[in-house]
Amino acid sequence: MSPSRKREAVDHLESSFSVSERRACRVLSQPRSSHRYERQPSCDEGRLLSRIHELVLQHPRFGYRRITVLLQRVGFEAGFDRVYRLWRREGLKVQKKATKEATSRCQCESLQSRSCGAEEPCLGVGFHLRSNVERDQPEVVERGR
Repeated sequence: MSPSRKREAVDHLESSFSVSERRACRVLSQPRSSHRYERQPSCDEGRLLSRIHELVLQHPRFGYRRITVLLQRVGFEAGFDRVYRLWRREGLKVQKKATKEATSRCQCESLQSRSCGAEEPCLGVGFHLRSNVERDQPEVVERGR
């Protein structure tokens, strides 16, 4: 359990069971100095967050490590751990790469709704397979626009 979670548990024990801070900390094996610790937020955290959001919009496929390197080049004193903590807190995620299958698939759902008007099976972007009845040989035909 993290120290911050133990702090919350100690506070809960103190309020619910009306026990002293010393006893609640001893029960949870939480040092009292850790219980009394208050995190000092960094003065440049707002600027850092706004810059992270700008970089994520510019480079949606970059993860927190590459964003950290870009921040360090600009002059922010931010390590990987700090950027990762902010990354998770803001709920940022790397966009998935589109698969080749999804991009090359014909956009026509059924034979009736095909934009190209072809009734042949689709082979990819712009091409359909047409069987020639007289020659019994399939032929690749570019679809009309």
